Amino acid sequence: MEQGFNDKYRNRTKKLAVGVIKLLRKENKSDEFRILHKQLVRSITSVGANFRASCRARSDKDYLNKLAITIEELDESQYWMEILVELEEVSLSKVQSSMDEISSILAVFTKLHFNKRGAI
Repeated sequence: MEQGFNDKYRNRTKKLAVGVIKLLRKENKSDEFRILHKQLVRSITSVGANFRASCRARSDKDYLNKLAITIEELDESQYWMEILVELEEVSLSKVQSSMDEISSILAVFTKLHFNKRGAI
């Protein structure tokens, strides 16, 4: 894997996590919000951590497994954000750019996983 790609996505996933955490800090509503907030923070920070781990994989199989976890965490993060919006705990306009970034990164990682899986 090209080092520029890894650096780019290490930075993007970290920036995404920091942005979501900062956005959620400004909100402080119901007990449900705090529970969902914790779930989202766990999953969104796990995205970057697991991608970083995939960059240090010991084999192609290990890389694919770690990348698959990263994809799952992105999808879970998207889910928690959708729940927060549907419960009207946060407005869609506040999280739209983060949701777009999740979708964009998810598309890249899913395609990468699919292509790498076929090559092994």
